Amino acid sequence: MTRTLRPRAGSTARAAEDATAAVVAEIRRVMQAAALGDLEVRVAHVDGMEDVAGLCETRQAVNRLLDRTDAFTREAGASLAAASEGRYYREFLPTGMTGAFKHGATTINAARRRMAESQAAIDAAAAERLATADAFEGTVMALAEQLAAAAVEMSASAASLAGNAGNAVAEASGTLAAVGQLDGTAREIGAVVDLIARIASQTRLLALNATIEAARAGEDGRGFAVVAQEVKSLADSTGTSTERITAQVRSLQSAVAGMTSTIEHLGQTMDEMDRMVAAIAEAVDSGQSGAGDHAQGQGLAQMAEVLRTEALDVLHAMRRG
Repeated sequence: MTRTLRPRAGSTARAAEDATAAVVAEIRRVMQAAALGDLEVRVAHVDGMEDVAGLCETRQAVNRLLDRTDAFTREAGASLAAASEGRYYREFLPTGMTGAFKHGATTINAARRRMAESQAAIDAAAAERLATADAFEGTVMALAEQLAAAAVEMSASAASLAGNAGNAVAEASGTLAAVGQLDGTAREIGAVVDLIARIASQTRLLALNATIEAARAGEDGRGFAVVAQEVKSLADSTGTSTERITAQVRSLQSAVAGMTSTIEHLGQTMDEMDRMVAAIAEAVDSGQSGAGDHAQGQGLAQMAEVLRTEALDVLHAMRRG
């Protein structure tokens, strides 16, 4: 904006004073406007100012200052606005800048480059964080799936093992009962064998007495003596057989006693195994231990679900940054 001011008519000296006063007033007006942020104002031409030494140079110097200040402000604003939008390639064009203005332009460009480098580092870190989150997600999800699959497999195995252990306990109990019956039968056989042994002993004694009486009878008792001898031989044979049977029955009773002890120990082991398998099955399936509200744990299936949920929360936070 350019305008021409005319001083009052008069002598040359008076005209010079008027021109000087008019230029000073114009400069004051422009500086006040510039101080309020209007950098487009310029010192206008004043008639007669050419006749006063230095006024034209002063006007040009002020306007040149305003030109550079305006250019610096515009260029700095454009460069910083672009940087705020992530367009770091927009440089501060330092053409025509000198002194502090040029230094300021250099400083702004250096800051712009540092901002670009920082943003690049931030972008790289964000990309790395996302890549880490993806890798973490793959690992944790695979682990959770493996844990869940292991829980299912262990649950099935525990159920099968529990059934087998229960069957083994039942079979051990049945075997123990059968062995008990065998022991009772062996005792009964032993009692019968003892009875037969006593009868054989008495028969042998009777045969001996009969032989003695037959000898006393002489020729008349010879036939009876033969019968008595046969009875004695039968009693001796019965006694020998009875002794062998008694030994076998005692051996059987000893074996039954050992078998009973072994089966009882096996039954106790099976009971303990059954309790352990039941505890494993409960831990895998229900994930609870203890009683009531006093103790509550987590089974494998629940642990897998908790791991999955917590991992997703962490991944969400990582991706959100």
